[in-house]
Amino acid sequence: MIRRNSLQERIEELNRLRQDPRSNTTIGKLIQALASTSNHLAAAAARIMGESKLEELEDSLIQAFDRFMNNPIKTDKGCAAKKAIAEALFQMGSHQEDLFLQGVRYIQLEPVYGGKEDTAAGLRCASAMGLVRMGYPDVMIELAHLLADKELDARIGAVRAIAYARQGAGVPLLRFKALIGDEDARVSYECFRGLLDLSPGDSLHFVGSFLKAEDHAIGESAALALGESRLPGALDVLKVGWENTLDHDFRRFILLAIAMLRYEEAIDFLLSLIADASQGIARDAVAALELYQDDTQIWGQVWEMIDARDDIDLSTSAHR
Repeated sequence: MIRRNSLQERIEELNRLRQDPRSNTTIGKLIQALASTSNHLAAAAARIMGESKLEELEDSLIQAFDRFMNNPIKTDKGCAAKKAIAEALFQMGSHQEDLFLQGVRYIQLEPVYGGKEDTAAGLRCASAMGLVRMGYPDVMIELAHLLADKELDARIGAVRAIAYARQGAGVPLLRFKALIGDEDARVSYECFRGLLDLSPGDSLHFVGSFLKAEDHAIGESAALALGESRLPGALDVLKVGWENTLDHDFRRFILLAIAMLRYEEAIDFLLSLIADASQGIARDAVAALELYQDDTQIWGQVWEMIDARDDIDLSTSAHR
């Protein structure tokens, strides 16, 4: 067992090797660290190998992975080493099909207060990405299972892997998951983002339909995904959502999403609200455009509209 202080010092020493990752000295120390009984030290070495794409060390990574699969709760608590190794192999573009399949299906239940906790979600995600990158033919089957995982991080990882795969088969999977929902809105948000990336034309109105969701977290997720997409058609979808909701907080959120589009038509729409809408709506539009306080041109236009209204209350609430 390596003492905590000593372990931290050794990890810091490894991190300094990033400056010259391909030297013989560095390679030797990385191999030595990977063979350590400390899973955290091995994980640190694997991360450097992956970042530096040291493909010549792939066999060493595979051997270490197999070693940490033995008595894993004792040798690799928290799945730190196995996850880092799978991530490193993904970064290298490895084609280790058996290892990635083992990883994407792996569960590691560890004792915690009141029961057990699965610590392998990160490993499953990293392995899924590895399968996608190597072009595993049945990857969508594995990702479909991961999409139904009990762990939130695994479900989010599944959605991101489906988007990363950029296959048409991923679109119905993401649509289905969006439709049946998830106990956590972050999964829905990732589905919306993935759909707008994979199939923007067909997904704009589909994602926009969730602006009417009774669950405000889902509606905000849809608005955020549309705003981040910066797709030309997203403005019209967001405007319809804004016009059709009576909830003031959500209307403010949609205006913020419109500001996030960052193209001229979206900015002009918000400026028009400052110029012509009621004081409350104008105030919300100003708040949305605060994203551009460092942009002298846009922020100058905001204040031109405010000054033209000659509205003391609006001027006072804004920050010049």
